[in-house]
Amino acid sequence: MISARDSTTIGRPIDEVFSYVADTTNDPAWHTDFTEVRRRGSQPTQLGTEFDVQIKPFMGQSTGWLKVTGYELNRLLELEGRVGAMEPTLRYTFRTADGGTEVGREEALEPPGLMRLLQPFLRPVFARRNRQFLENLKQVLER
Repeated sequence: MISARDSTTIGRPIDEVFSYVADTTNDPAWHTDFTEVRRRGSQPTQLGTEFDVQIKPFMGQSTGWLKVTGYELNRLLELEGRVGAMEPTLRYTFRTADGGTEVGREEALEPPGLMRLLQPFLRPVFARRNRQFLENLKQVLER
């Protein structure tokens, strides 16, 4: 299993930060792996909402889907899905802190097949990229 966890404080109210992150169609603006995200249906994000995704991470281009599997307004957003051969879990936590919002982001996945052999090399890459995604999110929301 490869996982990375980090957090940052964003100088915006918790309801604004949560609303922005929970609308996964915003991801391409800050998550550099996502090239396109489309919501299935027209309902606002809630437990069970699904998104079709296109990504172009450092390993090549893939398509897939993400589903909201955990949702607590202004506290938690969890998504699970399948993108290419990967089955990622993304978990975001939110809490009021230092006049803004502390956002925690954890990404976990089990590499398939022979990619499991690369786990020791992929762990620091995932950690670095997770930190960068949070910094990108902070920059976008504090503009």
